[in-house]
Amino acid sequence: MGKQRRIRDLLRVRTGVVESAVVFESVPRFAVISAHNRQEMLRDTIHSIAHQCDRVIVVDNASDPPITCDRAWHKNGIVIIRDAEQPPNLSRLWNRGIELAKSAAMHQRATQWDVAVFGDDVIIPHDWWDRVSGHMRALGCVAGATHGINPISEHRVLKARSNDIYMRMPGWAWMLKGESDITLDESFRWWWGDTDLDFRCREMGGVVIAPGPIAVNREPNRWTVEKPELTRQAGQDRMNFIRKWGDVPW
Repeated sequence: MGKQRRIRDLLRVRTGVVESAVVFESVPRFAVISAHNRQEMLRDTIHSIAHQCDRVIVVDNASDPPITCDRAWHKNGIVIIRDAEQPPNLSRLWNRGIELAKSAAMHQRATQWDVAVFGDDVIIPHDWWDRVSGHMRALGCVAGATHGINPISEHRVLKARSNDIYMRMPGWAWMLKGESDITLDESFRWWWGDTDLDFRCREMGGVVIAPGPIAVNREPNRWTVEKPELTRQAGQDRMNFIRKWGDVPW
């Protein structure tokens, strides 16, 4: 049933304020990393994540050469699944990892589990998971993250749509309450799927932005800029978002 962790001086919820307390967490933790042709960066990403969770699932999207799982990765519960579709459907890649995490949790007969999704160019602080999961569960939210640009000193719970591009669930590092059974809308193939998910999670119970150090995205938008087919897809996804939600927030 996952590793039992004692998170000291983290959370007590009273009248909407998070105060110092001791919280015990024993839910399984699964990380999903979508990856393509950045194996050295991927190694750094895994190094920052693996000690914070029980299983790392790497979804290798058509890397050339394919990402390999060495003995140390295998020993540390890191698995690789292959997906050859190009251009990719990023929402589908994320869903593959999320569904595999769900299957593993069900196999463990878990009733609660965390699943967090990362890009392969992301570095998270050593306590990122404790802070995001702790706030998400204590506050009854269904999703969580840290701020997209700068650390904040107090948590924020988002329950309404907004046009604040920074106070949102950033697309490169976010977490779901696994038992909420939320997945990505695969009609968003490249962009806007994370924003669609964010807005749906706000409606379903809230998204918490946890205080403290943030997840760092080292090569934002690289593939969108370098690959014309993904630039075009981003525009198509934007139109799809407008059809679904009526407008775009930014």
